[in-house]
Amino acid sequence: MIQFIQKKHIPEVIRIHKTCFPESQSTKFGDAFLTGYYEGHCESEHAVAFVSLEQNKVTGFITGGVNTRTLSREIINQSKWQFIKSAVVNFFRQPVQSIKKYSGYLKAYVLPKKKTFYSDQTSGLASIAVLPEYRGQGIAEQLTRAFLEELKKRGNKACRLGVEEQNTRARRFYEKIGFEQVNEAGSSYIYFFDRNFRETFFSSKEK
Repeated sequence: MIQFIQKKHIPEVIRIHKTCFPESQSTKFGDAFLTGYYEGHCESEHAVAFVSLEQNKVTGFITGGVNTRTLSREIINQSKWQFIKSAVVNFFRQPVQSIKKYSGYLKAYVLPKKKTFYSDQTSGLASIAVLPEYRGQGIAEQLTRAFLEELKKRGNKACRLGVEEQNTRARRFYEKIGFEQVNEAGSSYIYFFDRNFRETFFSSKEK
């Protein structure tokens, strides 16, 4: 069963996150960071996040939402104490690395930029994860289609995601769903809800 994420799901979501992304930067930020991050997805109006349930057990999740930059600001604002706690703990552990990591996150997702793909008409898929023992059952596809359907209901024109170039399995999965590769390296994909937006996007890239 697929349903919107709730705060009661967060401990299990964090466990899945750490299982599926053990080497990711967000995992290294620690549980306080992850708690704030996922609690923010439960509170933000821009967030779109679902979990898959099997007998009330969370077996997978998907997160993202409308206007990634605004969403990131809302998540930090709504869960600021968890982020502050995470930043302080990590600073004393690894001061130089922590400054680089947190400043990189702020620069990429929070601080204003003159030009960006994201607006209230576009969205981003941040992460999707399924417990290893539940893979191969179509859960990832169910989560992704529920995610895209919700964005469509909100009038979104396009949804973007990033994927590692060498992760051919993930790239084939997203292509099967309907995402289109939009850069030469194959690390950026967009699902277009609006044909006119698609034509405008590709024509602007050619100039």
